[in-house]
Order: sequence, then structure tokens, then C-alpha cells
Amino acid sequence: MDDTNEPLSEMDVWEFVRRFKNKMDENEDSKFVFFLGAGCSVSSGIPNAGSLVRKWLPRLKRLKTGDDKGYEDWAKEHYLGYDGTNAALFYGNIINDLFKTSVGRQREIERFTEGKDPSFGYAVLAKLMSHKKYGKNCNAVLTTNFDDLVADALYLYTHKKPIIISHDSLVGFVRTTRMRPLVIKLHGDALLQPRNTESETNQLPTRLKEVLNNFLYETGLIFVGYGGNDRSIAEILNQLPEGSLPWGIFWIGDAIPETDIGEWLKKRNAIWVKYRDFDELMLLVWDEFNLDHPDKKRFDNLIDIYYQTFKNLKSRLEEKPNGGAKGFSEALSKALDGAGSDLSYLLKALKYEKTDPEKADGLFQEGLEKYPQSNLLIRDYAVFLRKVQKDYDKAEECFKKAIELEPRDVPSLGNYALFLHEARKVLR
Repeated sequence: MDDTNEPLSEMDVWEFVRRFKNKMDENEDSKFVFFLGAGCSVSSGIPNAGSLVRKWLPRLKRLKTGDDKGYEDWAKEHYLGYDGTNAALFYGNIINDLFKTSVGRQREIERFTEGKDPSFGYAVLAKLMSHKKYGKNCNAVLTTNFDDLVADALYLYTHKKPIIISHDSLVGFVRTTRMRPLVIKLHGDALLQPRNTESETNQLPTRLKEVLNNFLYETGLIFVGYGGNDRSIAEILNQLPEGSLPWGIFWIGDAIPETDIGEWLKKRNAIWVKYRDFDELMLLVWDEFNLDHPDKKRFDNLIDIYYQTFKNLKSRLEEKPNGGAKGFSEALSKALDGAGSDLSYLLKALKYEKTDPEKADGLFQEGLEKYPQSNLLIRDYAVFLRKVQKDYDKAEECFKKAIELEPRDVPSLGNYALFLHEARKVLR
């Protein structure tokens, strides 16, 4: 057994990123698993364990004593070893004392994770996990986080839908050979019985431990943004047989934890990448792997599909006697009156294109003043000018502008071709 008093080998972050890519370039069978902690989610607006403890303590003292004055000194008296700098170690105790029921703890976790969007770092990680060449080598994430930022980033920025293991009953779906990105949430999900208290996190289900033992046997493990305070994780790591994790163990952080996990890192000759910022790390990954930025057209296409479906629905209802049932008419009218984007201006203009063309024209122009680069508005304004206003010169000008903005946009090209055929008599 290695002397656990020996310091860990260190590597700077730039060398780590280069070696990480090089191992996958030279070894097609290499496999790496990311282990993400709360530090990765801070830039996405989700507080880490230490911040939550410092936020909860005044509330807890107020409930216990009637006021929150001197809560740090009070915490030192009631929690052995607490000194303010190690607040994260007392996360399980504090949340258990503040929220006495599992429902209360679950609601609190849901509250601070709800509505958060993945930061730059998660977007890059999603791009890497779904990469055509490298994705198969590093498409798995283990995390103690309750948030959905990894999965959300994959949904938003790639065309890969991940397998999410958010509950013990799903662990049978874990396979190292899966091509689809995999996210294993070790402490559960914000919406599904998250494990918060010390007693809950000290022991993971036996089946999950068995699966992780097999899952990690032939991989490398990269810790990022993790505090290393979980006894249950330490237990799993210590049970891994000799010869497991053949592609290396990398601890990316500004300190080695003085816990069982820290001792395990020393025993297994892990490499310490002395770096803290997740987004900056992922920027280096983005550069080294020559990854693409997220494609804005993906989001534009989603809006376009929504709009075309809505437009077709509007046309169908208008063809029915009296606009269809009253409920449909009212719902359609309410939807058309929405505001706040280029799409909303378009929908409002469509509402008046037959009953008040001048008002519709004004809404198109008002929208284009606010969103002059909106292909969606310009191309439909062109159609409106051709069909309703019969202003062919201005319509052609708008058709050309729409194609200039999006040269490969099929609706813009099709509408202009139809215009040339029907109005200009060019295509015969």
C-alpha cells in the first residue's frame, strides 16, 4: 500500500487538458467519467453547500432562540468543530435541524435549483459529451448535485438526449458501453427524494454501490468542483478493486480534502490539478478540442416550428363557422395579444391582417423597428405585402432581405420563388 503521507503529484490545468485529449486520440478504448460537485453550478446561480449553511443558520437560530444575532457563535456552541470556514461539512446536520421533514427538505432544494440555466461550462461539457469523435470516450457524469444542469445543457445545446439515473430503481440502465450521454445523480434529484441529511448520504443503496463498482472498473475519473465530504462516496471508492480506474484519477480543485476521500486520492496516486474555476477549465477544453459554439439556428428552428404550427392552427380555426367553438376563439385571441418578442409582434399582426390591414402593417413595422434582424418578421411581412397590400416592390425588397439574413432558410426561399412565379411571372 502506498504511503498516504506522500503528497499528490501535481499538474497544471493546461497540461491536464492536453493530456486528456491526447489519451483519447491515442487510445480508442479509453473511457473517462466526470464527477461533478456543487462548485460547478455556482456560476449557474446555484449556491454551494457552504453558502447554504451560512444562509440557513440565521433562520435556524431564529427558530430556536427567537432572534438571529450572533448565529456564528451559536453554531460553534451547538455543532462541534464548526468555525465558519468549514460550513460545508455541516450541511447535512443544518438542513436536518432546519427542515424537520423530508418534504420540507425537498421543497427547499427544489426552490434554489428551480429556474436555473446551465452556464458556459456546462454548455461546453455537453458539446464534449456529445462530440462525434470524443463523446464515446467521456459521455458519463457522476454527480452529487440535485440540479439538472448537465441534462439541460445536453437538451439545449446538442441533439443528444441523455439517460438520467435520478432514482435507485433506474440503476439497472447503467452501462459503460452506452453511446448516449449518461448522468448518474448519486444523491437523487431535487424533485425525487433527494438525500440531504448525514444519515441519508452516509449510506448509498447496495445495488447502486454494486453498479458503480462495475461501472468505474475500466474508466478514468475526473473530479471537478467537488468538496469530497461524503462518506458514502469514500466507501464506494475504497471498495474499488486494485486495477480499477486504469485511465487515471484527476482531482481538479484548489485543495485536497482532509477527509477519507483525500486519503483515498493519496493512496491511489491521483493527480492534483490545482485549479478551481469550472467555466475557465471548460474554456480550455473548448479550445483544445476545437469545439463548436452552440448553434443559434437550433433555437430559431424550434421557434419556427412553434410559429408555423400556430399559424396553421389559426388558419384552420378561421375556416370554421364563427371561428370554431367559443373556447378556441378566446384562446386564439389571447395568444395573439401576447407581447415581448419578434414572434409576439408577428402573431399580433396576423390577428389583424384580414380585419384591419393597416393596423397589421403598423404592427409589422413596429416589430421590425425593435427587431430589424428578425428573419421571421421580415419574411412574413413580405408575404403580407404581397398577398394583402399588393405592394410587390416592397414585398420583393423584404423577400431579398430575409434571404440575405438566412440564405438557407427554406420558407424564405420557397416564398420568394412563389412570389417570382405568381407576381413577377418569372418562373414559368
